[in-house]
Amino acid sequence: MIRTLEGVKSYYVKEDGTAFSWGCFFIRPNGLFVAHTDYGTYGYHWPVDEDFNFLRFLANTKDKEYLLSKISRKTHLNEDKTRKAFLQYVIAMRREDLISKERTRELYRGIREAETGEALIAWGMEQRELSDCYEMARYEYPIDARMFVERLFPILQEQLKTE
Repeated sequence: MIRTLEGVKSYYVKEDGTAFSWGCFFIRPNGLFVAHTDYGTYGYHWPVDEDFNFLRFLANTKDKEYLLSKISRKTHLNEDKTRKAFLQYVIAMRREDLISKERTRELYRGIREAETGEALIAWGMEQRELSDCYEMARYEYPIDARMFVERLFPILQEQLKTE
């Protein structure tokens, strides 16, 4: 059975000068937002009142972090930021005299030698002083979701503003 959703507006957008960066958007005034793009498929439903102008809301949304928080999750481990958080933690433990100079050197060396962020966390879990290291992992939104918000969504917003 095929059912047509009443009030759905569809939009096709493409970034000029590229063979990629395109998207098909389906938006309903009740807060439904779906995007099928070459950066991925994203969707969210904002619970809005009948008198709320959802299209205007989307057209004027400027907070990229807010939009990302609705369509994606922070799943990409940022290795540099994670490594820095580990190093800062070890330095803080040394400043508080919780570990010796020698142990500080050992931990510092282990942090530097871990080949990946995942390997760093696994190694950290084995260290008595770093047993809560998963709290030092720094995650961010995946690059495809960020590119969607930074490059494609603004083109949609321009289309929405012309309506």
